[in-house]
Amino acid sequence: MKKHTISSMQVGTMVFFFMRSLFLLFGFSFLFPLTQNDTILVPILGSVFGLLLLGLFFLIFDYQPNEGLYQKIRILFPRVISLTLQIILFVFLFFLGSYLLYHITNYLNYSLAHNFSLFVLAATFLLLCFYLAIKGIETMARTSEIFLFLTILFVMISGLGLFSFIQLDYIRPLLISGPFAYLKSAICYGVLSAGPVFLLLFLPKKEIVEQTHLKKRIIIGYLASSFLIFLFLFLSLSILGIDLTLLYRHPETIILKKVTFLKIIERLEAVLSIHWLFDLVLLLSFLLYALKEGGREIIKIKTEKKKNWFLFIVCIFLLFGSIYIPHIDIYYRNIYLFLVLVLPAIFGICIFFQNTKKSR
Repeated sequence: MKKHTISSMQVGTMVFFFMRSLFLLFGFSFLFPLTQNDTILVPILGSVFGLLLLGLFFLIFDYQPNEGLYQKIRILFPRVISLTLQIILFVFLFFLGSYLLYHITNYLNYSLAHNFSLFVLAATFLLLCFYLAIKGIETMARTSEIFLFLTILFVMISGLGLFSFIQLDYIRPLLISGPFAYLKSAICYGVLSAGPVFLLLFLPKKEIVEQTHLKKRIIIGYLASSFLIFLFLFLSLSILGIDLTLLYRHPETIILKKVTFLKIIERLEAVLSIHWLFDLVLLLSFLLYALKEGGREIIKIKTEKKKNWFLFIVCIFLLFGSIYIPHIDIYYRNIYLFLVLVLPAIFGICIFFQNTKKSR
């Protein structure tokens, strides 16, 4: 394999993790109150909307395949507009990174490390992601392959340990939510699942080898991850019931407390829930990679060493931002929706008209 290239299989693997990445922190807690027992049907409806967003992703990804997203913006728009969009993109990614780190730290404190300070947890997690980001896309791609193997192992162990606790009566009745609740849940599911995949736009398509089956493998990665989301929605409901599912902050990890083997090996939830952190490590690492590329394009940082120092400074601000910036949910939801719906829609329309002009 050539230097600075990754395979289409590795891209599909990263899509698998990106797609799941926001559900631990936000997805489950939003979907269960909205559609309750019917939440197990949401992945089917939501995946359709998610695949539509992936169609928009493919349109942008195929445009100027030798360039990343910052460069595509520079080519697509006049200088003043492109620079403004690049800066907005960079700033919004920074704030989303700060918000994401804040919630990751609170999850770690809640589930795995009760007695550690939030600052230490945030700094440790951020340092790991910083290391992956400066090592580059190849390291992140290889890490995702290792994570995939471990995820399959942990999910299989979880499934074997939880099978005997399933009670199908807990998922009844079904089909009791209204059409608006289904629609809202499906859109939310599609946006949360497909949104992080747009981070791959910062990766020039030329750095991917074996592109013949690239789209197919991205879709397979997305659908495989969607199946895993469905599995944990089903397990949470069928083991806890809707009342306890709504009561717990992270029901998808709480059910793992029940996993024991031969009544000897217990307290496995800390280990078995780690696969959810794999998603977050890759997501934040790639977000840092996108910020690093922003320094190269916006500030014109040329050498790799200077780009790494730039990212290190950004990470320091990110760390303190995660602790001291007021995290008002509605603001970050609007930023996220702008990045995964509004901005891609603008790019898609402009690219469509450019392609139409050329075809004439």
